[in-house]
Amino acid sequence: MIKLYFAPQSRSFRLLWYLEEMNMPYQLEEMSLKKGDHKTPKFLAINPMGKVPTVEVDGKVIWESPAIINQLADLYPQTRLAPAVGTPERADYYRWMSFSTAVLEPAFVDHMANQHPNPVSVGWGSFDSMKKALATAFVPGPWILGEKFSGADVMIGGNLSWFCRWKKDAFADVPGLLAYVSRIEARPAYQKATAKEAEILVRLGG
Repeated sequence: MIKLYFAPQSRSFRLLWYLEEMNMPYQLEEMSLKKGDHKTPKFLAINPMGKVPTVEVDGKVIWESPAIINQLADLYPQTRLAPAVGTPERADYYRWMSFSTAVLEPAFVDHMANQHPNPVSVGWGSFDSMKKALATAFVPGPWILGEKFSGADVMIGGNLSWFCRWKKDAFADVPGLLAYVSRIEARPAYQKATAKEAEILVRLGG
């Protein structure tokens, strides 16, 4: 059994979407960040960071989105959401999974905050260098790994969909990016996860 600790309007949306892409049964533990459900002693015993997403698979707790998705891909290879281990495509998959949180997210946060750390000192470089690297993800397309949709699209695409709601113009100069985001948001699993998130948000009182 897969159990997702989920809070609407958070990074846990990516995992809700991924579970819908898996098309397998799962259980949701609905949490309200507004009410502090993620900072209770009970949840901190599960994830000491007090953050979502957190997942339990047959009682095994996993946190950090790339780790969760990688583990689920390995446990359920029949979902075909990651290339086979040991293949060149798997190396590309790992690279973009790491890029999503180690480079894309912090570079975007710096940009939003108008911060300009020394690109030599920080592992994610500059916002502009991040965008130049990101542009290579959309060639040849339509997905990050080419013809096959994968967990890398959930991580990269999920971030970009979220970021474009705030700063769409900041990515307009990246060839293929906005069209890629449109393809992401048109996926049935993405739309199903969006509808579920909206229902949960209402149920939890915003």
